[in-house]
Amino acid sequence: MLRLFKESLTRRITALDGEWYYCKDETRTGARAGWMKALPPEKLPIIVPSCWNNEPGMIRYEGDVWLETDFDTQLPNARLVFGAVNNECDVYLDGRLIGSHYGGFTEFSLVCENLRPGMHHLSLRTSNDHNSVDTLPLTGVDWFHYGGVIRSVEVHEFDKAAIERIKIEYTLDAANTAQLSVKVQLRAFGTVNAPVALSLDGKTLAQADVSVCGTGEVTLHAALTDVERWSPRSPRLYTFTVSFAEDTLRERTGFRTIEIRDRQFLLNGEPFTFKGVNRHEEHPDWGFAVPIKLVKRDIDIIRGMGCNMIRGSHYPNAKTTLDYMDETGMMFWEEIPMWGFPEEALRNETARARGVQLHTEMVTRDYNHPCIIVWGLNNEVATNTQAGQEVAALFRSTLRAHDTTRLITYASNHPLDDVCFAFADFISINYYIGWYGGPLEKWPGFLDQLTEYLEKTGNGHKPLVMSEFGAGGVYGETAFEDVMWTENYQAEYLAYTLDLFMHHPRMNGTIVWQYCDIRVDLEPRRALSRPRSFNNKGVVNEYRHPKMAYYTVKKAYTAQEGAKGGSTDGGKRI
Repeated sequence: MLRLFKESLTRRITALDGEWYYCKDETRTGARAGWMKALPPEKLPIIVPSCWNNEPGMIRYEGDVWLETDFDTQLPNARLVFGAVNNECDVYLDGRLIGSHYGGFTEFSLVCENLRPGMHHLSLRTSNDHNSVDTLPLTGVDWFHYGGVIRSVEVHEFDKAAIERIKIEYTLDAANTAQLSVKVQLRAFGTVNAPVALSLDGKTLAQADVSVCGTGEVTLHAALTDVERWSPRSPRLYTFTVSFAEDTLRERTGFRTIEIRDRQFLLNGEPFTFKGVNRHEEHPDWGFAVPIKLVKRDIDIIRGMGCNMIRGSHYPNAKTTLDYMDETGMMFWEEIPMWGFPEEALRNETARARGVQLHTEMVTRDYNHPCIIVWGLNNEVATNTQAGQEVAALFRSTLRAHDTTRLITYASNHPLDDVCFAFADFISINYYIGWYGGPLEKWPGFLDQLTEYLEKTGNGHKPLVMSEFGAGGVYGETAFEDVMWTENYQAEYLAYTLDLFMHHPRMNGTIVWQYCDIRVDLEPRRALSRPRSFNNKGVVNEYRHPKMAYYTVKKAYTAQEGAKGGSTDGGKRI
């Protein structure tokens, strides 16, 4: 399931979720052996979407895996839509290579023309290979390198015409009138002369006659009055329908403004602070292929903590996840999986090109989601180097070419020598004093140093957010003493830091690391510093059982008085 609402009321859409077959290809000879036509007899069943590392005996496997299924078509043209495949994918239809894609977590699709009616064979070569030079992510990330078809696969069928994408741009004035500029990408199989119409609740808002042969684009303009604004308190959504020839496509958005003024975040003109958590879209039984029921449960738990935002660590989340955040009013920070890149990797042209590609795919897919208020350039890369500056400039310009409305930042772990803050609309710091780097009591002095550095570098006018901070706590491990890895130490750590940050005059938000425990690399170099081979800094464990820290965060975030991140707008919490 790619969306929580019906994308089309007329289009024939077939979900390929369900039983496929797979076979690992350790020697990478599958292509020469003709596996795109049929897998060998030792193939095994697998459910898609899923991660093949969750199959028996596959937990440590990194390399090539082939998957296959069959489907039928009735119309002569189709688009195969892949929600996400980690990390590389070659797509074969009826034994013929029709396309390839690099990068997990972002959607891609392939158009197939002049198909014969009946059954077709779909085969994929996938790989979760990583290295320390140019893959996104690199080998040394602090999460697990799951491979597989991690999100839904769909077949969209067409006769003569298709609507490929809808981008809803708008301006919103003080009287709540929205001026719409809706860009519609079209495809015609042959030449099609037909009107393109935009409607809302059955009422046509705009229409234009077009002639399309191949691909084309048309922009429709309309005005909406008395718009109800989207916000965490009132997440009002509008569902638009576009029609072209025999095809229709629906898209949903909410209207809101996000800006920075006088070193404050403003949503719809109202000041707010971030009260958030970092969340990996991961579970030990499903890997990255988490079911929508778990997504809903996660977001409901996070809302129950008093959070108003989630940082998607460290990759684009599923569209169904974003749909549910749209519906519930949860604000979201989305970023690509460029984590921990040293200077040498940042200089790599392949890595840079892949970063541009993933940023472009992320914004193209997710532009219409009102929940997204922040685009993240990267996470904890060498932003204290010239290469870091070059990459930050490149990625910022890429994002701005596609979206001029949202805030841009990145999470820095070089707070006192970072040279890229000029490319961020607000400053985001990942720091772990009290867990790494000395005792808790060093925090106030560090914040004074940081404030001074921001002023010195000309960034003192920007809001400041603690985008990561936290401590590990193994679920069920407690002690009377102040001992690391216990639940009580983690809870005490977060009580101290949240109180300090939420009362600090320079701070505009906190994003706790992290929501849930996650699996990490099983190799000794990582596992020896990660008990159970998990990052144990979650306020709930990997099965979403609350630790003491959960209640600590909930108490801080739901406080009505006294905390800077508490009440706004007459006591109503954004």
